[in-house]
Amino acid sequence: MKTYSLLSLAAVLFALANAAHAQSDDSSVRTRFGLVAAVSDPGQSKVTLNGKPIAYPNSPDFAVVGDASSLSLAKQFSIGESDIVLVIENSGGTACPMTYSFVTVNSKGATITKPVADDHCSDIYKVSQSGNKIVLKVGKKVFNYSNGNVR
Repeated sequence: MKTYSLLSLAAVLFALANAAHAQSDDSSVRTRFGLVAAVSDPGQSKVTLNGKPIAYPNSPDFAVVGDASSLSLAKQFSIGESDIVLVIENSGGTACPMTYSFVTVNSKGATITKPVADDHCSDIYKVSQSGNKIVLKVGKKVFNYSNGNVR
């Protein structure tokens, strides 16, 4: 009887560990408007909403990150009727290891900002929400996201 109980306990712990790992996955995030996913393929890395590539604002071009070693979705925010997701592109190199973009998702669809970085493309960053804007500190440089724009 004790062997059966230990096997059951082991199975439950294994299932819980897998569930916790699935929730911490940084390649997709559920928004109010669907699933935003970071798809890292050599030469074709992109961010999608419900499986469809996201385009830059006012452009027919999809935001394809050609040489990204990996893409990750770092943090999600809600401002009004939009969900915003911070995307980090890791180039895998040393000259400019990280760039940062924001995906804005709302009832009209999704757009992504052009990537930003400090002068040294630092991989050290802090991000926080302050009212209706998101503040991204990369190295010594500060970027402000508001209404789909980064300044």
